[in-house]
Amino acid sequence: MIVARFDVETLAGVRLSASPAIEAMTWLRLAAQGGSHPVFGDPGAAARFALRDPDVALVAATLANPGKGMPDLLTPKPEPVPTDRILGAQLERMAATPATEAARQLADDSGDSRVRAAVDAGEFAARAANGMAKFWASALRDEWSGLRERLDADLDHRARTMSREGVAGVIGSLHPDVRWTGSAMEIDLCIDLAVDYQAADVVLTPSLLTWPSDVGARVR
Repeated sequence: MIVARFDVETLAGVRLSASPAIEAMTWLRLAAQGGSHPVFGDPGAAARFALRDPDVALVAATLANPGKGMPDLLTPKPEPVPTDRILGAQLERMAATPATEAARQLADDSGDSRVRAAVDAGEFAARAANGMAKFWASALRDEWSGLRERLDADLDHRARTMSREGVAGVIGSLHPDVRWTGSAMEIDLCIDLAVDYQAADVVLTPSLLTWPSDVGARVR
């Protein structure tokens, strides 16, 4: 179980936002692994064709292990900007990841020569941002308006819940495996972790393409 305790400043600042980066990376992982989404089906020929690009393939190499998490730099926290600017802001933040931080996050990917070479050259973050932009343009850009409508509907629903029941009500409504105890958020997962967040920026992120298996929440 993950137990996340928030101070008053953190709890007061909890916000809601969609994350194009999470959707793109999830779709790229499915394409790279030859998987299929239980609702949206096969990622499609465009997604697979995009994997021919060296920078797209570089990102995909970090997602190849089904049991392994994504490096955080690939899914930057959505900034509090207008919806149509979120992806651009995420790409900028991804590209600006310091080389030392990219190396730390990708230490477990040392077995892939492409990833290791890009990390050693200090180029991984910039190439990952370029790869994500290319994959988005090929595989998701034309579908984004429909996906965004569904995500916006969920955000509107959560916002109404927040107006009636506060942040605790929203957290309690996210997922059967997520609950608010009155002093902490608990998430039922197969790891034990307790974290205290002080003046952190907590973003609750709905996701269509990770659903129904994952709980989307970014904590900073």
